[in-house]
Amino acid sequence: MNGNKNCDSSAVGGPARYWTFNDVTLGDIDVDCIGPYNCYAPPGGPGVIGVLSLSDASYKPTFKAGVGWDFATGIGTVNAANLVLNPMWATGP
Repeated sequence: MNGNKNCDSSAVGGPARYWTFNDVTLGDIDVDCIGPYNCYAPPGGPGVIGVLSLSDASYKPTFKAGVGWDFATGIGTVNAANLVLNPMWATGP
């Protein structure tokens, strides 16, 4: 999915006001982890909490947010007011 620049939540001034879902395009999923695989932990000994990473040796963020659907944010964040006030609800299918 390519996304739509009108629903980009990082755009100057925010997304267009009539969109029901705002596309989150910045950030990634930072999940605490302890373990030997896909977990980058800075030096400090056993029990140090690390972060989910594509590498055990350095921090390489996993599941980055991007334009359109992505694992980090799915379809984005809902604009509840636009969802409820959408004229489609009044007219039906």
